[in-house]
Amino acid sequence: DFIRSLGRSTLLGIKTAVESIPGVIGAVVQENVNPITGFPEAGWINIFISDGTSSPPPSLIAEVEKVVKGDPLDPVNYPGYAAAGTLVWVDAINIFPVNVTYDLTVKAGSLLNDALLPTPESILIADNAVATYINTLPLGQDVLWETIQAVILTANPDFYRVNVTVPAADVSVPSTSLARVGGTYGGTVTGTLNPREIPT
Repeated sequence: DFIRSLGRSTLLGIKTAVESIPGVIGAVVQENVNPITGFPEAGWINIFISDGTSSPPPSLIAEVEKVVKGDPLDPVNYPGYAAAGTLVWVDAINIFPVNVTYDLTVKAGSLLNDALLPTPESILIADNAVATYINTLPLGQDVLWETIQAVILTANPDFYRVNVTVPAADVSVPSTSLARVGGTYGGTVTGTLNPREIPT
């Protein structure tokens, strides 16, 4: 029993167990945060799951909770992963769509193909940088306006100037949500090119 229990109550162990449940395609595990208040509080294990939709069925949420907590009446199939004395909270991952609009100036003489259709090469690079930044943020992490500017400007050495107009400031993301752009998430990234400039 001791050997079988090793590693089960670690965050990685819990996440692996949750993601092995049929129907779960993604999960985020968070510890020591009260899921109601969003404030730090020892003893909590919060699991946020996705089945590819914005609202997983209650039966799937109940199954995840049973797998993590364990079932003393069925210890063979549900031995449990949470350490004794912890509080387990299971809920759906809320997707927080973020829209980004910017205009970009590229240095004169750049070899980037901005005649590329339907999307100029510079815009493709910048859009990818924004999407990578936002889509890798952890649960409840705010989207920072200055970071958006920075990831675009540093995405290519030929980028000279960028102006992010949307959002106009930092975006506050709820503690139980994931900021995301693209695909079915709903968030969009829209960039336009300015005439090229010679750096001064």
